[in-house]
Amino acid sequence: MELIQTRLLTKTTQSEIRRLHARCEQTDGCRISCFMENHYNIHSSMPCFHLYRINGRLAGFLSVFVPNPEECEISAMVDPDYRRQGIFSFLWELAMDILSQYQIHTIYVPLSPDSQIARDLLQEMDFTLAFSEYTMCLRLPDQPSGSSLPAPYSLIQTKTGYRLLSGSTVIGSCGIFEDAGSCTICGFEILPMYRRQGYGSLFLQSLLDALAKRFPGQSVLLHVNGENTAAVSLYLRHHFHIQQQLDYWVY
Repeated sequence: MELIQTRLLTKTTQSEIRRLHARCEQTDGCRISCFMENHYNIHSSMPCFHLYRINGRLAGFLSVFVPNPEECEISAMVDPDYRRQGIFSFLWELAMDILSQYQIHTIYVPLSPDSQIARDLLQEMDFTLAFSEYTMCLRLPDQPSGSSLPAPYSLIQTKTGYRLLSGSTVIGSCGIFEDAGSCTICGFEILPMYRRQGYGSLFLQSLLDALAKRFPGQSVLLHVNGENTAAVSLYLRHHFHIQQQLDYWVY
């Protein structure tokens, strides 16, 4: 047995993890979260990746994502050939020791809703279902509509996304992450004083029109907390559909 705890993964190791990830998803028939980047971890020095090898083969992998000082997300996988040998429990205890050193006590584990075995295990560990997160998708038209915002509203493109303005006043903003064949809307927000006045729909439609000009025929993705029913309803009204669901369990 060989244990590796590190804060950075080499490209070779990342490829090895992706193979394990694909094997586990194929065997289990469900989506498995897999965090392999340390760029957004608030504790950049934390050894957040834990690898368990048997005879040189990657048998288990656990990663910790820490977006803020109070909480973290944990993802874990064990090769089907090496399950029921205590590998998950071993990696979990190692992660708990490190988290206690950083005084992180709120732990989330994202699971596909059809991951029955993992869900049963978390319930045995006294985790409870906190919320669901949806990945929603919309295919942009091949031909942009050519519509424009009525005065005094304008949509301004920034280095990282877009803003909706009324004159010179910012009403809402979002980020855009580009990927091959798709783009992702991040942090879509209307400022609190302008909510429930129709600005969300106005912003979203103008944003989709702008994205259709840049990415005709491509897919637009976004992630939304299922507890935010107003946002889910807004996206559904604008013809997004739910592509995937992740349930977040908390301890």
